[in-house]
Amino acid sequence: QPVLGGLFHGSDAVRKSASNLAAEYGIREVEPVLAEMLQDSTRSGATRAASLQALVSLKSSRVSDLSRAAIKDGDALVRIEARRALVKVAPQDALAQLSAALETGEPAERQAAVADLASLKSKDADKILNAWLSRLKEGAVPAELQLDLVEAGKSRPD
Repeated sequence: QPVLGGLFHGSDAVRKSASNLAAEYGIREVEPVLAEMLQDSTRSGATRAASLQALVSLKSSRVSDLSRAAIKDGDALVRIEARRALVKVAPQDALAQLSAALETGEPAERQAAVADLASLKSKDADKILNAWLSRLKEGAVPAELQLDLVEAGKSRPD
């Protein structure tokens, strides 16, 4: 484990790999380092998102709070992963965040929000998706989101 700790001081690619290893092997001792990396805006979005993914995998008690803070991050990859983490740890809270991402997010955030809503098996998620499917029928959905909505609609029970 001391060797793994040393990997968190390498390049972003090495840090991302170390995050994945920590999650894969359940090395909870690195949770503080993962949380620190997530909050370090000098690191790449991919590395920071991997840190949050690892914290979710490790079932860290800090995931909910860290995710809520990360939703306000300047990097879309971090925001996407923060919403995805909330889907896992606080699904009801995630709904408002996913709905907001659909309205105002970057294209990748909007596409991820559709996929995350489709993964939630709840009436509230269905309501949001149905509202967007209605917009699709009216021709009021950006082109980059149309296929995602069609696929999400097909995955729903009714």
